Amino acid sequence: MRSSCLLCTIIALLALGMIATPTTADQTQISTPDVDWQKCFGGTQFDHPTVIIEGTDGGYIVGGYTNSNDGDVTGYVWSDPYRLSNIWILKVDLDGSIAWQQCLGSESLGPEKWSYNLVSILPSSDDGYVLYGQLIDEESVGSENQILVAKLDRYGDILWQNEFGDSGWNNYGDIISAKDSGYIFWWGQNQFLDSGSVIKLDENGEIVWRSNCFEHHEILSIIPDRNFGYIAISAYRGDIGICRIDDNGNLLWQKCLGGTGSEYPSGIVQTTDGGYIITGLTTSNDGDVTDYHGSSDIWVVKLTSEGNIEWQKCLGGTSEDSPSGMAQIVDNGYIVLGHTTSLDGDVIGYHGGGTYRADIWVVKLTSQGSIEWQKCLGGTKNEQPYSLLQTADGGYLVAGNTASNDGDVNGFHGSEDIWVVKLTSEGSTEWQRCLGGGGYERVTWGIDMGGILQTPDGGYITTGMTESNDGDVSGNHGSADIWVVK
Repeated sequence: MRSSCLLCTIIALLALGMIATPTTADQTQISTPDVDWQKCFGGTQFDHPTVIIEGTDGGYIVGGYTNSNDGDVTGYVWSDPYRLSNIWILKVDLDGSIAWQQCLGSESLGPEKWSYNLVSILPSSDDGYVLYGQLIDEESVGSENQILVAKLDRYGDILWQNEFGDSGWNNYGDIISAKDSGYIFWWGQNQFLDSGSVIKLDENGEIVWRSNCFEHHEILSIIPDRNFGYIAISAYRGDIGICRIDDNGNLLWQKCLGGTGSEYPSGIVQTTDGGYIITGLTTSNDGDVTDYHGSSDIWVVKLTSEGNIEWQKCLGGTSEDSPSGMAQIVDNGYIVLGHTTSLDGDVIGYHGGGTYRADIWVVKLTSQGSIEWQKCLGGTKNEQPYSLLQTADGGYLVAGNTASNDGDVNGFHGSEDIWVVKLTSEGSTEWQRCLGGGGYERVTWGIDMGGILQTPDGGYITTGMTESNDGDVSGNHGSADIWVVK
């Protein structure tokens, strides 16, 4: 639905410099950083990472799940590691050595049929860790799934673990620290009750309150409001839902955002002015949505503290454009991470070959939602974004996956590599690095896009899964290992 007039307008804006598109000539010549160290963690079966965070006493906490009962893995609960997984938590020192490791599973649910998978882990106020996991019934998937919340001390010892859930919980949420003490976690949606659920736990893992005010909501994310209560976003009957609850889980207000097409949320951040910024996907061109480009667009919505729309922006072209996440940055603007298969509209510089051959797409917005610059990253095959970090120098580090060996991608090893790209604050490429071997690698992805961290020495650390034992990878134990690269 893009006219030739619009294309002329875009060309004119480019000529005037009103839409910035960093070019190869703008790239700063900075050498690609070397790998300080890399370590494979696991056993002879399948081991997969979910998250990496800074340790409360230094080093890093790497979490995921394992199907192994050998190699680095000790304490596996079940007798059938090939079929059933345990949550696996590792404390990794600054040199990559294992300080401690812990497997979590439980026989309290009865026969051996449960796979334990980690969703997230967060530091606790006493220098320990609280983790949130999903329990999947491998004999009847989707009908009796459960939630695990557990507390570890700083040495990895289990202080408590509790299972929660009813039949039908098939979309999983996350956990955050409560504003006072304890923890808030949520289930996404119950397929039988058609509702989400939010639970407040105390420091000992006991239920303080449970909120069931999310009928018809598939809860995606909850954040603490700096002023009062919590804000939740959800998928609500084809719209994006936004709800405010008080500190006791009572619903204060809820609103729906969207049009007659479909909308789905990807993230929410509270802004410095006390409002909120939401990213999601839209296929509408009416209701709250204007300037839709076609197929699917990234939709960015700025709200006041009361949930009223200040401005909204569709980002994309006439093909598929989809968000991964977004953050407010130090200049009060916004950086949006997603992928694109478009060649028009807001998208300039697409490398790929259409459907299933996406580029990573980074868009910098001003505080009022205008595009300051945009950057397509990739080659002629498929790239997917998984993590974005604003670096200490004001630039950005993007981590994702690539199957290309052309365009922006150099040093590809084979199959699929982890791909890390450093951008300046203006969106020019400083350097890029493919990480992997001849097999398959995938970088860790989380709800908060936290798959890569900047280290105290100015370097970076990331984690992913590897099936290689060549190229950058050595020490693989077999099948797939958790791979940490500094």
